[in-house]
Order: sequence, then structure tokens, then C-alpha cells
Amino acid sequence: MVSKLFGASQFAIYNFSAKINNLFNEAGEHYQNAYDPILYKGLSNNNLDVKNFRQILFTWSYFILLGLSIFIIFGQEIINIVTNGVFIDSYPLVLLYTCVIVITLPFMGNAQVLIFNKETKYLLLITVIQTLIIIICSVILIPRFGVSAGIFSLWLGTFVYFLLYFYKKRKLFKDYFIEKESLSYVLLYHLSILLFFFNKTSIGYIVLGLLNILMFTHFVIINKRIIKDISLKFLFK
Repeated sequence: MVSKLFGASQFAIYNFSAKINNLFNEAGEHYQNAYDPILYKGLSNNNLDVKNFRQILFTWSYFILLGLSIFIIFGQEIINIVTNGVFIDSYPLVLLYTCVIVITLPFMGNAQVLIFNKETKYLLLITVIQTLIIIICSVILIPRFGVSAGIFSLWLGTFVYFLLYFYKKRKLFKDYFIEKESLSYVLLYHLSILLFFFNKTSIGYIVLGLLNILMFTHFVIINKRIIKDISLKFLFK
């Protein structure tokens, strides 16, 4: 639709902006492979250390948001250097695409609970729902609002998809993972991206700074023991 309505050049920019999502998915899969054994073992033995698991997921979320915050500041220059200025116009779309990444963070670990409980029919159902939302919103919104509406359609479909994950996971496993801890940071990040997208740069930087200060403080508090151990070993050496 983007290619037909707005031409090959706009489609190329749209396609380039999606690559950051692909990079995140690749990194996320590797990280998921690292914590999956802990989660599945805990679920199998009915003794999952939720506090420790929450710490693992929150730490990943912190570094993702920190990395994306750095990208917001230097991303335009990075894209300009890497693509020799060809895709510099993709920067606003790339920022929007990062929201698709961030909206998944509060729901980390939910999918594994459903897989562990063999909820295959439910997984198929929510995948179909996600696809329909993306297609319907794209057909309605892209002709009217342009290329950015395609990203919004993907964001909305992804959000509903993970929300349905969360709904089912709460029925199967009552404890929260990081849904509560990360929600406020996710909302602050979305607010900052909207401000940057609509050229409210100064306010956007203020919101982004507040986000990073709060999340860094939270990160230090929950990892206080580990940070102390690492610091002592470093000082000893």
C-alpha cells in the first residue's frame, strides 16, 4: 500500500525504518534463549523465583530504553553516516518504530507461560486478531494519514496482541512479572517520541531525561547487591 500510494522512494524509507525493529527482535531472541530455561524450570517445578526473574527482565528493559534514548539523541547523525545521507528522512519513522519495540517490554515472559501450558489454539487466535487489526487499520489509515499510519497500525496490532497474552497469562499464572514496574517508563517513552515527532524537541528531551533518571534509580535499587559485589571485585583488583 505504501509503495502504490506514495511511490518507491517512500516505501524504501519505510522499509529502512523497520530495520531497527528487526535488529531488536534478533537481540531479543538471544536474550530470551538465555532466560527461557530459568522460566520453564521454575514453571515445571512450581517454584519460579518471581523476584529474581523480574530483576532479569527489568534489567533488559532498562538497557533497551537506555540504548533507544541514546539513539534518539544521535540517531539522525548515525543514519546519515551509515547511509551516506540517502535515508536521513527515515529518522522520524525510525523513532515511531521504536515504540513498537518498547510496547513489548512490559509483557516479557508472558508468551512462555502460554507455551508451557500448551495454549496453541489461543496463540493462533490472537495471531489472527493481530493480523486483522494491522490489515484493517492499514487499509483505513495509510491512504489518509500517510506512511506513519502503517507504523501505527503495526503498533496497535502488537499492543492488542501482547495485551491478550497478558490476559491469558494472568489466568494461568497469577504473579506479575514486570508489567507494573515498566508501565510508567513505557508511557514516558511514548510521550517523548510523540513530542520529538511533532517537533517539540525541548520538552521531549526533558521527558526523556526524566525517564532515564527514574529508571536508572529503579535499576540501581533492584540490582544493589549485584552492583555492590561487582564494585568490590573491581576495587579489589
